[in-house]
Amino acid sequence: MFGTALALLGLALLIGAPLQAANTAGHWSDLKAGGVSVPAAVTKTEAGGTKGVDKIKLSYTYGGRAYETWTRCGGTTGCREWPAEVRLWINPEDPEDFAKDSDSTDTWVHVRGTWLWTLFGLAMTAVGFLIFYLLAKDARAKRS
Repeated sequence: MFGTALALLGLALLIGAPLQAANTAGHWSDLKAGGVSVPAAVTKTEAGGTKGVDKIKLSYTYGGRAYETWTRCGGTTGCREWPAEVRLWINPEDPEDFAKDSDSTDTWVHVRGTWLWTLFGLAMTAVGFLIFYLLAKDARAKRS
């Protein structure tokens, strides 16, 4: 039973992680294609350390209202090298939903990280099937 559950969970990760990444990347592309372009000031950067996430704080104005939010960043430089201003594409129906002009932030940090979850899912599936096989083999031997 444990082997089957582990294999099924592994298969869910193996299949689900790439599908989620594709969905996230699609949303990012949709915002860049149909969103409203606005500038955003990078007001602060923060390194996440060993257990946290590198992030930048953005301030922008849309529709006469000011917004301020933290968002993840990554890439080879993490959050250490950012310009004073970045371009955002805002969802006009939800101005807090946006895509940035850099592929080393937010969505793409998640999409690039998908390979790790996919490998983890593959390993869980393999271990689950191995446990299932060994337990089934042991049960057959006891019946003989």
